Amino acid sequence: MDCVGFASVVGGVKGGGMRSSVICSAGGEKRGGWETSVKGVVAASVGAVLLWAGPGFAVEVARCDNGIGPGCAAAAEGNDFILKLQQRSAEKNEQRQRELLEDYWKRNYGDYFKFDQNKELVKNDDGTWSLKNIDTPEARAMRAVASQIAPSKDKK
Repeated sequence: MDCVGFASVVGGVKGGGMRSSVICSAGGEKRGGWETSVKGVVAASVGAVLLWAGPGFAVEVARCDNGIGPGCAAAAEGNDFILKLQQRSAEKNEQRQRELLEDYWKRNYGDYFKFDQNKELVKNDDGTWSLKNIDTPEARAMRAVASQIAPSKDKK
């Protein structure tokens, strides 16, 4: 008779428990009797308990992102140079976030307008965005074809 033991966690974090099971099949050669299956169940139970309890032992550390956050003073450990770097990062944080957002717009929306409307997304001097016609031979050809396909406005 061959036996296999396994365990599983049942229930929630507070009211949870363990369920152990042993499955045995008749036939085949004997490999060690009931002691082997008990060892398997115990090993699986211990493994399941460790996996189940693992996230509870996670270390909580205060965050310091771009010089902003409750963990910045602890991360600097009193080092004046690190404190100055954190302060400079915090001052430039808003500018960097805005640059990342504008770069995202330029890369993603620019491709959309080039494909869909054959226009280029450009940033004006005042910080606003506008669409500019692309003047390439391919763009002129596409506009010519589109004008021939589109119905005239005076005919209905």
